[in-house]
Amino acid sequence: MTKQHVSRRAFLAGSAASMALGSLAGVAHAATKPQEQWDEVFDVIVIGSGLAGMCAALAAKKNGCKKVVVLEKMSYLGGNSAIATGDFGAVNSQLTRKQGIKDTPEAFAEDISAACGGLNHPDLTLTVARNSGRAIDFLTGPEMTAAGSSELLSRLQTELKNKDWFQTLPDFSAYVVRKGQALADYTANPLDWRRRCLINIANAGLFSSDRTIAEYDRDIWHLGK
Repeated sequence: MTKQHVSRRAFLAGSAASMALGSLAGVAHAATKPQEQWDEVFDVIVIGSGLAGMCAALAAKKNGCKKVVVLEKMSYLGGNSAIATGDFGAVNSQLTRKQGIKDTPEAFAEDISAACGGLNHPDLTLTVARNSGRAIDFLTGPEMTAAGSSELLSRLQTELKNKDWFQTLPDFSAYVVRKGQALADYTANPLDWRRRCLINIANAGLFSSDRTIAEYDRDIWHLGK
């Protein structure tokens, strides 16, 4: 495979999972020299060094895979995980149309491209943007409740649509301010930003969303039953 020189993605920060790289076979970063050839063989190849990718790599190693490699197109580890805030970007959902919000998949795709320095796949990005509204409609519509236990999924849907357990809206203005400060901090000192993100995500540890959701479904929701 070929590694190509790429520019650094805006607001990219390091991933806490990079602490475990010493136990992995290696991580392929974006190279400064184009056309470098790779001919190694690995048991598991993980694409992307965000939180999900690094967790997958660590799980593979933990479960006995001898050689694991994480491929990352950027020159630094982390993906979006270090700056993700649980937002779900979408356009043309029923909810946004009811609010009279005017947006287009093309504009959304342009924003995504700008955020990742043009390293995304344009056609796939546009496909994601065009289907993003459908994803929201699924979560808030009858298709979701038909996917498993109607009673339990209806309760979950009500929570999603009508409740604000994490009190996002009461302090939304403060959130906007802090979000802007976080991005400003990254711009001013990317190295220190990655250090702080590494510490923050590492301290989250056991509270991984994938693990939490899986346990909620297993012990409480039983959505597939």
